[in-house]
Amino acid sequence: MEQHQQLVEQTRKTIRTHVLQQIFHAFDVETLRLSEEGRREKYNKMAESPFRFFRGSAYLFYFDHADMPSPYHTSEETPIWIQGDLHMDNFGAFQNENGDIVYDINDFDEGYVGSYLYDLLRMSVSIILYTQAEGYDVHQQNTFIRTYIEAYVKQLKRFVAGKDDPKTLAFTVDNTRGPIKRVQL
Repeated sequence: MEQHQQLVEQTRKTIRTHVLQQIFHAFDVETLRLSEEGRREKYNKMAESPFRFFRGSAYLFYFDHADMPSPYHTSEETPIWIQGDLHMDNFGAFQNENGDIVYDINDFDEGYVGSYLYDLLRMSVSIILYTQAEGYDVHQQNTFIRTYIEAYVKQLKRFVAGKDDPKTLAFTVDNTRGPIKRVQL
């Protein structure tokens, strides 16, 4: 029986390796048209840490999660734009057309129409990987994720109640507090 289990596990690993090779080839070679050197550079960066791997493989994340059933997915009748590659390093500060420093999400090159759950899932995984690298324990990581999701829901409720307009809301030095307010360009 144990030999059978090992054979099954080895078969799963072999199949996953083959699937990963196909996915990386399809995206990095056929879609992005990365050269051999470009791919080697990308994969070396991705090998530096689980967080770097996560950042460089959004397409793999979607391959693994796209068919995940959930009653909470965005309705197909009312799809929304999502960031598509939401992670800790895609938050930043920039100067808007009025000269104000704005704190926001950036890097929308993988944005598309889809379920908001993908942004929530990617950000939650990002929080785990980032805080794990910083030495936070599982309880702290769960607290960070819970805080993130609660803030997300709270903001949605503000939009629904008409307290904020999602088209014009901007986080600036004037309306933020705490560490984010001290960020400078």
